[in-house]
Amino acid sequence: MSLLNIITFCFALAYVPNFYSLPPFLDNIITARDYNIIVYRRASETQERDRHRRIAIALATHVRAYSDSMNSAVCKNGRIDPYTGDTLDWTLARQWDNKAEKNQGMDFKRRFALMPTFSHLDLYGNAIGFEVCSWKITTCKSSLTGVQFVDLCEKVVAFRESRAAAAKAENRFVAGGAPGIYFPPDWMSGIVDTIKYRAWLLKRAKELRKRDLEVGRQFAKTHVVSDYRKLINDAVYANGRYDPFTGDTLDWSLVKVWDTSKSIDSDGTYIKKFALLPVVDHIDPTAAELRFEMCANQVNLCKSYLTPDDFVALCKKIVTYRKTSGAR
Repeated sequence: MSLLNIITFCFALAYVPNFYSLPPFLDNIITARDYNIIVYRRASETQERDRHRRIAIALATHVRAYSDSMNSAVCKNGRIDPYTGDTLDWTLARQWDNKAEKNQGMDFKRRFALMPTFSHLDLYGNAIGFEVCSWKITTCKSSLTGVQFVDLCEKVVAFRESRAAAAKAENRFVAGGAPGIYFPPDWMSGIVDTIKYRAWLLKRAKELRKRDLEVGRQFAKTHVVSDYRKLINDAVYANGRYDPFTGDTLDWSLVKVWDTSKSIDSDGTYIKKFALLPVVDHIDPTAAELRFEMCANQVNLCKSYLTPDDFVALCKKIVTYRKTSGAR
């Protein structure tokens, strides 16, 4: 958080404890002071993050515009999630603990699934605007607009419900060589050669195991890098050509040019360019067994910590609710 935001935040808490009136539906749930702390803290943190990402509107806007928009969003529709219809749990709003989240992992995150959070209506738009939704939806929605997010959910539901047995059979496992000796699948010919495929495989294996160790996943302690490499290779051969949620063809040419340092861009063009980048995803990060699947970068960002079945179920719930509520 920048020095200016820290000073502004402290000033608001010290001298304007009731900066905004408590919305009536929050009576007897949280205090007016707690509400102001929530809104102003989230405004300061969100603006700081947006400035780090070089979002134009954040660079030109005072934090007050963020907090005003967030307060308006709560007053307009802060009781229920606009994508699922779930009732938001405002008692969770000041209980989030980054340290506990790191130590407890997925169990902690699932407890906070219905915590109210603020999501940009359009991160790359020309005006500041927010909506209130559950933490689970915020993590899935990522940088997409509401319409884009619902469109993706509809695509997931349509594909998962209509794909034929033949399509499933196409994703059957085919051995990719002896352990430690890996070759790209035949369909990858002319896109990624053997040397680059092996380099990618080793790089992802090291990165994933390191991250799993950092968040305390048990299977990372019992599996070495070579185990990760074999399981990732298995995932590529089992289902590395198409996204298993949308049916989109993954663009393997992108693995050679992806640059993480450029992924924080001011208008979203870089992220959009890599929507179909093939990424390795845990099938269930909480399970005892270590398993991976390949999917598109955009889907991976939306899937977050959910299992495949949970993600599809969430997409169905969103599509059903948005249709019945008349929202779009």
